[in-house]
Amino acid sequence: MDIYVPSKKLAIEYNGLHWHSERFGKGNNYHLNKLNNCIKQGIKLIQIFEDEWILKKDICKSKILQICGLNMNPKVYGRKCVIKEIANKEDAYAFLDKNHVQGKSGFSIGLGAYYEDQLIAVMTFINVGVNKFELNRFASDIRYLCIGVGGKLFKHFLRNYDPIEIKSFADRRWTVDEENNICVQLGFEFCGYTKPSYTYYNHKLNKLERVHKFNYRKQILHKKYGLPLTMTESEMANELG
Repeated sequence: MDIYVPSKKLAIEYNGLHWHSERFGKGNNYHLNKLNNCIKQGIKLIQIFEDEWILKKDICKSKILQICGLNMNPKVYGRKCVIKEIANKEDAYAFLDKNHVQGKSGFSIGLGAYYEDQLIAVMTFINVGVNKFELNRFASDIRYLCIGVGGKLFKHFLRNYDPIEIKSFADRRWTVDEENNICVQLGFEFCGYTKPSYTYYNHKLNKLERVHKFNYRKQILHKKYGLPLTMTESEMANELG
């Protein structure tokens, strides 16, 4: 591990984008295996990608302090907040870019928690069926320690939209405690693990950008670069560097 804190049984691994790619022998399950080996030894593992640390350092620091129980920021309690639907999506996007390590994402419904008329937390949902939703983003202002705010946002959604199903996904690189995390606190039931996903990277084009796999589907690469459809997506990506 790059960093180990024995008193917290907490490890941090810093994943450089260039050297932590498949090109340098880091296979599909490399990072997952490291996580599972730590879990077997009772160690909580945070895995931080290079672009996250360089581009969103304040968010990363805030999350590490929160996981370590060392967040000393001013406290804001959910009971003192007013919950409202966010009228302007751009306000939600700007907030998420400043306070969520994955940044903004599209949504159907966006709720904001306001403390003294200041937006201090955002929770967004995607409509994925009739009365079925995915909770795809939740973030609070990294300048505060928000207590009970997520619960108040979620209860507001349940009361006002009466969903029959809500699903969500937790990033295991940051969700280090399976028994005590925001999903558990909100009442979600664990359904199972998804396989490790992947992104594309080319350090010659952009040293700090992981590109979503959606942009490298076979049909797109075929149309854009004229690569034959007899090639696999992986072969096409390797051909393009």
